[in-house]
Amino acid sequence: DRSESISFLMMELIERGNSKPDTFSVMGYEYAGMHLADTEGFVSGGRYGFLHDNFIGSLARKTA
Repeated sequence: DRSESISFLMMELIERGNSKPDTFSVMGYEYAGMHLADTEGFVSGGRYGFLHDNFIGSLARKTA
């Protein structure tokens, strides 16, 4: 089954410009929404990212 061997990274070009006061909070909510999206048709387990807890440097990152 080919669907189990497919990986992808989707990125959007964000043009430089002046930010608004809520730019970073909106970006955070949208980023979180992407990781909560149902991807069952694309990704084993139906979630973006790692399927287990891990670390970014010395900071713990929880999957759920």
